[in-house]
Amino acid sequence: MDFGVYLVAEIFASIQGEGYHMGRSANFIRLANCNLNPPCQFCDTKIDKDKCECLEADIITSKLDKHCELCVITGGEPTCWNLIPLVESVRSRYPEMKIHLETNGTNSTNRYNFDWITCSPKPQNTWLIHGGCLYNELKYVIDDEIFENAILTIADKVPVYLQINAMDPINSLQRALELQKHIKGSRIGVQLHKYLKMR
Repeated sequence: MDFGVYLVAEIFASIQGEGYHMGRSANFIRLANCNLNPPCQFCDTKIDKDKCECLEADIITSKLDKHCELCVITGGEPTCWNLIPLVESVRSRYPEMKIHLETNGTNSTNRYNFDWITCSPKPQNTWLIHGGCLYNELKYVIDDEIFENAILTIADKVPVYLQINAMDPINSLQRALELQKHIKGSRIGVQLHKYLKMR
């Protein structure tokens, strides 16, 4: 595989609807492929690979909105790809744009030069985080499977967001409120872009 070519599900401009940078203008580069099996039930990214495009890094970068503050590389699981050519392309074309990564934490990120990394551990991997995965915030989608101890072991290191599961918001909120009592400094989060009917 040419490491400068990526299978892209979509590229669009919106706002960051989750976590610490909620509300900031953002480009989203959504890459296909994920290393988790089965896929997350609450995943809001139903990727149809037949509709994805194989694009070179510079072509991807040319499709970004230059007015956005952020460029968020997400998936799928973006660390299934070699992201160095893509990151370098964005930095070269838009040096003022901050580059963020959203990852499930199963792969190393320490060779990449990201400005911010959101790690969202998943139950398929028993919420474990790869030792080489650097991150700035943790985001847990709250459902009945979440294990409190998985969060408590690392909750004091970075901001922790207890993300409401949009598929079952009432029960998810109640579970998040209970978890928040035991996780110091945690914040309950929603998907702002969905409430605003944005992508």
